[in-house]
Amino acid sequence: SQGVPSSRPASLLRGASSSRAQTRAHKGTQSSKLTPKAAQSSEALETASLAEQLALSAPPVLPLHSDNLSQLTFWVNGEKHTLMDGDSRLQPQRTLIEYLRSDARLTGCKLGCGSGACGSCTVALIRSSGATSDMPGLCEPALRVTAVNACLAPLCAVHLCHVITVEGLGNAEAPHEVQARIAQLHGTQCGFCTPGFAVSITCALLNGASMQPGALERACDSNLCRCTGYRPLIDVAKSFDGKPPLD
Repeated sequence: SQGVPSSRPASLLRGASSSRAQTRAHKGTQSSKLTPKAAQSSEALETASLAEQLALSAPPVLPLHSDNLSQLTFWVNGEKHTLMDGDSRLQPQRTLIEYLRSDARLTGCKLGCGSGACGSCTVALIRSSGATSDMPGLCEPALRVTAVNACLAPLCAVHLCHVITVEGLGNAEAPHEVQARIAQLHGTQCGFCTPGFAVSITCALLNGASMQPGALERACDSNLCRCTGYRPLIDVAKSFDGKPPLD
C-alpha cells in the first residue's frame, strides 16, 4: 500500500443501472444546445458547459447529475474536491486516473493498458443516494460499492461520488486487512498490479461476496498479474470465504 493514510474509507459505489443513467442523460440534455452527435466533435466538447459535458460524456454505468450544474463536487479518500465550471483541470475528455495521479498526487492507482483490461487502475466508488453535499459513506447500507477502472471513467462522471484509492484503504503503518493478507500470503512481486487487486477484493468483501461461494475469486477476474501466477492472490481472496462482510 502507498500514500498518505486517511480515516477509514467512508464510502465506495455501484453505479446506477443503464436505463436509469440514460434517462438522466436525456433529462440533462433537454435544454442543451449540444446533441450526442455534435458531442463527437472535439471542438464541441471543448466548448461545452460542465452540465453538457456530464450529460454527453458519462457512460451509462456511472451516475449522472447534470441539472444546472456549475461545479463538480466529489470526495477522494474522505477529502472533498470541488472544481468550478471553466477550471482548466476539468476537461470533458479527462479521465479520473489523470486527476488522481496528476492533481491529487495519488499514484497508487496505476496506468497500465489504458483500456480497462488490466485492472491496475481500479478504484472503489460509491454514489450518493441523492443530490446532497454530504459525503456518501458506508453508514448508508443501501449504497453499493463498485470497482471502477479509473482509466476509463470520465472525471465529469464522479459528481457527488466518493472515490477510494489504495491509499485510502491503509498504509504500511496501518494496513487494511486485505493489504495485510496480500503481504502475509506473498501475493505481490513487482507490485504494479497489487493496488488494483487490493481494491477489487475489498469492494467484493464490502458487497458481501465472502458469503457467496466463488464470488471472491471471481472478483479478481478483471485484474491481470504478470508475476505471481495468480495463485497467491486467489489464496488471499479465498482466505475471506465464509467470513462476515467487512464494515
